Amino acid sequence: MVNKKYQSINPHLHRINQKNINTYLDKKKNYIQELLAQESIQIEQIHKLRKQLKILNYNKALADKEKPEETFSKQDVLPELLGKWHDCQVIIKHLKKTLKKGQLSLTELNPIKTIKSKIVYESNVLLNEIRNALPESGLIIGHN
Repeated sequence: MVNKKYQSINPHLHRINQKNINTYLDKKKNYIQELLAQESIQIEQIHKLRKQLKILNYNKALADKEKPEETFSKQDVLPELLGKWHDCQVIIKHLKKTLKKGQLSLTELNPIKTIKSKIVYESNVLLNEIRNALPESGLIIGHN
């Protein structure tokens, strides 16, 4: 299957040059900058930002085969923070579902509420770290 896909892609590879790659990477970076150019990044946008940063970083690493260790520099912190924040959001969502079911005894309910509170707190701490890391990420050129 991979060989079949390779054969269909291979004839088109010769048309890809550094200018095409730079244009593609610039479009990705511009999209990220549009997300970041807002006065205050909204929680809903953070997951989208995380995905776009992953795509940008992986593509930059592929495009810059000679210096892959330099590709992930200042931007390393931001995707890591975004990933941790996202993990918190997933756990909070599952804990909320568990609490809504109402099938827990008091001995189960209180520890779950405590855990949820701690994770919500951690999520808020991470959100502040993300907001602080945005200007340092090297992605923000200016605000609109």
